[in-house]
Amino acid sequence: MQKREDVLMTLHSGTYKNKKVYVVMKNGQEFVDRFIDSKSNYIFLDQKGKLNKKSIRTLTIYRHQTHENTK
Repeated sequence: MQKREDVLMTLHSGTYKNKKVYVVMKNGQEFVDRFIDSKSNYIFLDQKGKLNKKSIRTLTIYRHQTHENTK
C-alpha cells in the first residue's frame, strides 16, 4: 500500500480564458492574475507570463468574497 505522499498529484490547470485565478506557488508566493492559456507543462497568465506547472501548488478560479474586506 502506498502512502499519500508518494502519489503524484497533477495540477488542474484549465479554465476559461481571461478568468481571474488565484495561484499559490510551491515557494509560498500567492497572487491573483488572469488566465490566458494552458499547454502540457506550462500555464500562461496575463501579468506573470509563462509558469511551469511543477512550480505551482494551487490554481483555482478566484471568487472575490465580500466578507474579506471587513477583516
